[in-house]
Amino acid sequence: MKILKKRRRREGKTDYNHRKRILGGEIPRVIFRKSNRYIISQLIASKESQDRVSSHANSKELLKYGWPVKWTGSLRNIPASYLTGRLLGNKIISAGFKACILDAGLIKNIAGSRVYAFAKGIIDSGVNLKCNEKMFPSEDRIKGMHIKKDVEKMNTQEKIKKLYDYRQDQYQKLADAVYYRRGWTQNGVPTPQKMRQLGINDSKMLKMLQDKIDKDEKAGFNKWGGKYTKGEKPPSNNPKYWEKW
Repeated sequence: MKILKKRRRREGKTDYNHRKRILGGEIPRVIFRKSNRYIISQLIASKESQDRVSSHANSKELLKYGWPVKWTGSLRNIPASYLTGRLLGNKIISAGFKACILDAGLIKNIAGSRVYAFAKGIIDSGVNLKCNEKMFPSEDRIKGMHIKKDVEKMNTQEKIKKLYDYRQDQYQKLADAVYYRRGWTQNGVPTPQKMRQLGINDSKMLKMLQDKIDKDEKAGFNKWGGKYTKGEKPPSNNPKYWEKW
């Protein structure tokens, strides 16, 4: 008899193993979600398998606290995520809670992302939330220094190019992290060292990979693709990190 997984698991909306670990701590959890326009967050207290929303904050509320109306379309970026975290953190304190745990659902765990900008906002408001500080965005990004201030003066084509360049850089940083985690070179070539770790010892294949790596090295391809500003770090400062394995 075939047993079907729970509907939300089949639809990719809920990781029940992750949910079980979070609920086992018996600490209120902070929900972080992204819509197409806003950052949405809630403080959920669970008791006897029932969830109760104790506090909530939406980045749209930032308009009431001085967020420029002309930047309404930017209410889901890193500065907005941080400020939404501060706003919810203040509400959590007012509601009488002192600690919580972060629940980002199925959002990918990426250092310097909006999730961790939000988490830093929660912590800076005085709430006890355990989080690795190395995952936080740099202060320049939280303050919006990476956002061009005269964007209103750009024409449509310039804005499109600016957005395209930004998204390309984010993609390259994600690719850097994936290549490093998989044991590949910066150009996406599996390293002989990683192949040996996986139990693949075919001499012809290993030689072919090493020749490709040497060729890329001469062509200058073995470099991280992302543009890492002050406060950001590439996956490794050693361009041939795999040689130390």
